Order: sequence, then C-alpha cells, then structure tokens
Amino acid sequence: MIENMKEVYFGKFCPYCKNKDLEEHKEPCHECLEACAREDSHRPINFDPTDKFVDDAKRRGRSNR
Repeated sequence: MIENMKEVYFGKFCPYCKNKDLEEHKEPCHECLEACAREDSHRPINFDPTDKFVDDAKRRGRSNR
C-alpha cells in the first residue's frame, strides 16, 4: 500500500470547480470521480477552481496548489 495516498474530498472541491454543472458521466467529471484517492493530495485530478475559490484561498492565506 502506498502510504502517501489521500482520499479525494469531492464535497469540498467540486462546488468550487468550473465544471460543477456538468453531468457526472461527462468529461472531465467522469475522470475525476474514477480517482477516489490520490498521492499527496485531496484535490480531484481535474479540479479547475473558480475565481471564488481562489479569492477564498487568498483571504485565508493559503496558496492555490
């Protein structure tokens, strides 16, 4: 087992993704939903942040990695 694997937090990131209104079976959402764990990250693989997500991250003093 890879020790650096982290569960993807869809509930935290998907509402702030530019693709949030797409259906789950369409790309890029389908590819994201297939990967329920990632190495060293809780973000979905195709997460494309909206301006609100970036603004909130800056306000909290966090980088947008």
